[in-house]
Amino acid sequence: NAWGERARGALLGAALATAAHAAYALVDAEDTGARAGEMLSRAGLSRALASLASVARPLMSKVASDPVEAFLRHADMLDAEGASAAAFRAAGYARAEDFWGITEHELEHDVKIALPAHRRRLVLLAERSRASAAFRADAARAAAASAAAALAIFVAAVFCSASFRKRVGVYVGICGAIAWYHAKTFLDARSERRERRRVARFAATMRGERTSPLDTDRDASAPYRAPTSDLILRSHRGMFNALRRTGTSDSFQDDDSAFEGSRNGSPGLPLAGEPQPLAQPQPRANAIPRGLTGPLPDDTTAEGAAALAKRWAEEPRFVQARAELAQWRRSREEYPDFEAELVKLKEAVPREQIEACDPSMAICGDYDATYRRFLSAQGGKAAKAEKMLRGTIEWRGKTDTEAKMRVWRDIPDDLREKTYVGYNSGWYSAHTAIGCPVYIERTGKLHLARVLKHVTADEIVDHHLRVMEWMMRVLIPEMMRRENERRARVSAQSSGVEDKSASPYPAPDKVINLLDMNGLSSRALGRATMSIFKRCLAIDQNYFPEVMYRCYIVNCPALFRAVWAAVKPLLDKRIQKKILIYGKVTGKVMDEMVTLFGGEERVPAFMGGKCKRDLYQCPPWGLTDMDTDEFVSWEVPVHRESSGASEAATAATP
Repeated sequence: NAWGERARGALLGAALATAAHAAYALVDAEDTGARAGEMLSRAGLSRALASLASVARPLMSKVASDPVEAFLRHADMLDAEGASAAAFRAAGYARAEDFWGITEHELEHDVKIALPAHRRRLVLLAERSRASAAFRADAARAAAASAAAALAIFVAAVFCSASFRKRVGVYVGICGAIAWYHAKTFLDARSERRERRRVARFAATMRGERTSPLDTDRDASAPYRAPTSDLILRSHRGMFNALRRTGTSDSFQDDDSAFEGSRNGSPGLPLAGEPQPLAQPQPRANAIPRGLTGPLPDDTTAEGAAALAKRWAEEPRFVQARAELAQWRRSREEYPDFEAELVKLKEAVPREQIEACDPSMAICGDYDATYRRFLSAQGGKAAKAEKMLRGTIEWRGKTDTEAKMRVWRDIPDDLREKTYVGYNSGWYSAHTAIGCPVYIERTGKLHLARVLKHVTADEIVDHHLRVMEWMMRVLIPEMMRRENERRARVSAQSSGVEDKSASPYPAPDKVINLLDMNGLSSRALGRATMSIFKRCLAIDQNYFPEVMYRCYIVNCPALFRAVWAAVKPLLDKRIQKKILIYGKVTGKVMDEMVTLFGGEERVPAFMGGKCKRDLYQCPPWGLTDMDTDEFVSWEVPVHRESSGASEAATAATP
């Protein structure tokens, strides 16, 4: 675990400190200077320098090679159509520094590179090259300073008194412990990258021996080029889905995510006790429900679902959690003169304007609930709510939100998987103990720089908008239909008398966000990441108000303080009150997660629970298309779903 890693690093650092102190303590004789000179003469300093020069000569020759060809080779475009070294030289590019700051416009008009993908790749590589050069310059200066400090310490140790040498030894030992910790972190990261490259090379070799399932739209007459390691690093389970769609039977399996695979087990090999879906294939019609890309990722039985429904209805903590949600739902309208302000808002923005713009703004045709959402978001002030509602109508008039959903079928499978690897998120469950769907984002694994190798920032924002629009058009309407049908059944059975406190859906128009910060690094503070985050946050706050009940942020490391300090000013104060920040998911935090999901067996495994469902199997990634607004269930239902739900979860419903 994390504490074990820290303890091991501390012990090794202490050992290094002890060794450094002992080395300095040994140099305590009066003839130290003479012996040091004799040691240097015996070492054969000239021979050492000659050997070093022989090693550095091939490296220098490699550096002295043509920088233009080296740049194109690094971009895997040395032999690409329209990208030749001669064309770059003719345009005035002769040094590596000449590529820094290059733009797509220059590549298109000066170098005559026609393909946008090639231009984008070269621009990104140029930016990375400039960043790497700056890093190397800083590292060289740091190394020179460190060498000077080490030389000064060595001279002090040789020519100074024994007591001074011992004090210096202690200080150097402490510095050595700190340096060891950072060196160990760097070496672990490099080892992980090397392991991922090895997996990618193996996958590239495997695809090179047969027709690639990811190139179904490629011209059959064109020669197949195996993708590079940067382009095929993805979840093995996602690769299995791509192979299955093409009718192949390659066995490829990993654990819950592309990131976990390189840390927790050997790539390509299942963990102990993990099921092997390809070992005993089942008929396609039974294994893959309509609307999903793979088998139903849920092993809950009908008896287990019935037992869960009974637990959720009777256990006090679940009942209390739903009561708190119902009370919070009512409090969102407990503003002075709320009903009078509601009338003003309806008069200021007539229903006809909403219908003319986008009728889907009214969930299940409930325009009154739409007005109430906007009014509640603005603290019961009709003037502010009118401004917000008109802004939403204007934005929807300019943005074809429905089209962003419908294109999901046309997005290639490989592009979906590449995006998922750096954008680990999805709707995890629509059956929870408090009746709110849960959207999980593994923010600690967020790596938008990796996603930006394949898509643009606008396409990432469009994907976020696609997820939000699917929530408004499909998910929340399904939750509201479940509650309406339940009320109709209860009313029919009890002659019009209904116990509202027993409802499993006290707030069917609300959702819960859960952000897992485990593994958070400084890349989350990158300029590109923060820019995309701000755009998505503005969309959520301005155009999708009052749909979030709570936002849980768990597994927060110390670095999260810097992230939160940068993000908090961007949030509305009402949203800040909905955010709950926790550390490790243990103890009381795990109890709250159990109360939310409805049992430890339903808490995700990557958060310490027992549910093995992978986010890649959940919407939107697990959906074949978004051509209609039909709800497709990706889990065995605990409560009865609406009559319009898909056949995906036809297991017995209590």
